[in-house]
Amino acid sequence: VQSGEWNEVYFDNVIGDDNDIEVDQDGYWNVIKVTSIEGSGNEIDFEQDGDRNKITVAEVTGDENDIKIDQEGDYNTVESNIFTGNDNDVMVTQLGSDNTATFDVIGDENDFDVTQNGDDNTAYVGGLGIDNEYTIMQTGNSNEAHLVNFNGNENDVNLTQTGDENVAVIQASAEDQTLETSDNDIDLEQTGNMNDAVVNISTILDSNENTVDILQDGDLNALDILIEGSGHTIEIAQIGDENLITGANGDAMLIGGAGIELSITQEGTGNLVEGSIISGLGSVTISQVGDWNSATVIQQ
Repeated sequence: VQSGEWNEVYFDNVIGDDNDIEVDQDGYWNVIKVTSIEGSGNEIDFEQDGDRNKITVAEVTGDENDIKIDQEGDYNTVESNIFTGNDNDVMVTQLGSDNTATFDVIGDENDFDVTQNGDDNTAYVGGLGIDNEYTIMQTGNSNEAHLVNFNGNENDVNLTQTGDENVAVIQASAEDQTLETSDNDIDLEQTGNMNDAVVNISTILDSNENTVDILQDGDLNALDILIEGSGHTIEIAQIGDENLITGANGDAMLIGGAGIELSITQEGTGNLVEGSIISGLGSVTISQVGDWNSATVIQQ
């Protein structure tokens, strides 16, 4: 069903049995392009309401995939170039204008859920492995989220950003796909404006069964951490403005070894924690309350 003017739908080379595809477009010059769906039992549901929204889904291969995309607003874009595996479930909802969502799926039984409410938000998911669950939700304007590829089993990653111009990047073996990164549980929540969080996992070592919980509430808070090794428990909370967690000389804070328990709490304005931890079965707790405090940690 299409209502409005100059809406376009293209299906090219759909092969397989029992595919269920529904399209509903209302507005001006909305475009849906689907290229080469192969497999059985795929269910794809599109709905676009507004002007000049675009959905591109290419190379969906596998059985019982479920994709639901809903865009309401103007100039929103959803694009997927790879969708390989069985029993994948992807749901994308974008409300507002000039939002962009991109996802690539490889593996079985992945569950992706991307929601963006506002304008000029950007989300890229990626994905690699089995039984993964990823959730991205962004409310506000000009937020950026970047998960990339978690190449393992049963990973659970949740990312929530509320406010404007927040940036969060979570990566796992983005460059070296031979590294194992499995069973990690990561929660990241940023509330406020212009907060920046970068978490890298497994760039030189296999890194499995790590637990990471990060909260930033306020404006202009930033952290940059690198996790190598397995069995770490990391809890970080920054409440206030302009708080910073980083490594020495502006590099990422390295958390390496095995079984490290790290807890960092900064509440106030302009507080700083810098350094690195490379150890086995170590425990570090840092708490700073007030303004312009600094702490350096070096454990090897």
